[in-house]
Amino acid sequence: RDATTGAVAALLGVGGSGAARAEERPGTASLDYETTDYSIGRDTPEIIEKRKLARVKAAQDQEKYGEDFRAIFATFAEEGKTIDERIEVLSTLQDMVLKNKMLPLSITRDDITRGVRAVKFNLGCIRKKVKEGECKKLEKKYQKFL
Repeated sequence: RDATTGAVAALLGVGGSGAARAEERPGTASLDYETTDYSIGRDTPEIIEKRKLARVKAAQDQEKYGEDFRAIFATFAEEGKTIDERIEVLSTLQDMVLKNKMLPLSITRDDITRGVRAVKFNLGCIRKKVKEGECKKLEKKYQKFL
């Protein structure tokens, strides 16, 4: 070999030992020299336990919220209440929903629609009467609540 061939071979890493190791060639990966650690990025047992407790607490809070919501909605549906009292109850329900930024998970929007429709029917707020007098105030508050 002459000097230039040896210099080129040394620069390319192809000396007397043949091909260079993967570590010496940038841009290549080899599992021969690497071991995979699967625990990297895994949460500690303390964090996992805290998350479990938080999920249990959130489920309990959601259940209590649903019970409270149903109890207040039942006062809305009670017979003998005036329309103004019902509007106040709807305001309370609206505040609860805005505070929690959601309806209870056990209650759907359809449930509320059915309940309010039944109350309006019992009050006689149907058809054209919805747009008159006291019924109009109740309808506006209901639409705002939705």
